[in-house]
Amino acid sequence: MSVSTMITQLCFLICVSVSAQHFNQRITAADASEKLLGPINKEALSSTPFSAWFVSEEATYAPDDNIVSSLQPNLSEYTITAFMGTWCGDSKREVPRFYKILEAAEFPLDRLQMIALDNEREAYKQSPGGEEEGIGIHRVPTFIIYKDHHEVGRIVEHPKTSLEADLLAIISSEPYEPNYPEVTFLMEQLKKQGIQSLISNSEKLVPKLASLTEDIRGLLTYSSVLLYSEEHEAALAVATLATKVFPKQYYAYVNLGNKLQYVGKKNDSIKAYEKALELRPDDESLQETIASLKNNSAH
Repeated sequence: MSVSTMITQLCFLICVSVSAQHFNQRITAADASEKLLGPINKEALSSTPFSAWFVSEEATYAPDDNIVSSLQPNLSEYTITAFMGTWCGDSKREVPRFYKILEAAEFPLDRLQMIALDNEREAYKQSPGGEEEGIGIHRVPTFIIYKDHHEVGRIVEHPKTSLEADLLAIISSEPYEPNYPEVTFLMEQLKKQGIQSLISNSEKLVPKLASLTEDIRGLLTYSSVLLYSEEHEAALAVATLATKVFPKQYYAYVNLGNKLQYVGKKNDSIKAYEKALELRPDDESLQETIASLKNNSAH
């Protein structure tokens, strides 16, 4: 065997080894619980300890046979990328059901990419390989359906009707809007017009966001995802918009104050906390936080 051939084979083995290390990756959290991160498959989800919820949920879910029959002829023309968290209650419910539907519809699982995301603060809803970057993952699970490398729709967190019905609506080109339309709107705004548009046009955006938003959670979660993805300016812009859409909600200002403090804007965080205190003047913990920040600023 020539030296060049040996080197080629060695490089191949190294690549295979590195690739394997990043597939079905298990992490032990600080509380001793296990979680999966990065690209994973059904085999990993069917193993202990994840099998405790995956196997039973898959077995008990009964998809609509008529809808599954309608999915069968064309579903294999699509590819699907799904993002989940093995720590997430919604993922524990929807992901096993999704596998059940795909297999019933005879969808080839090699056309499904399943990515497990983290829930640690510094890697919030991120994968070690960065597969979520640039595609607006703010809730898990998120199932993104592609055709010819173009996204045709996504199911966010939970279905509007059922997973199989939502999936059929998407591949049938029926009107379909995923959950948290306010976040979809903001993502499009950021993509097309940039961060400054969220700041300079906030008065025009607030009525639109108010018409799309059922509660504050979507905006707060999206701002957190941006923050821990190092998109600080966008995170603060979204958190600020949340205070304008929900001006009477105490936690909107606490959330903004927390994020301002995280990026080192101490004086601005004090102002946000003081606004929250106006809404809940008996909050002793918040009073102590404000006093501590002011005391530190004085030194």
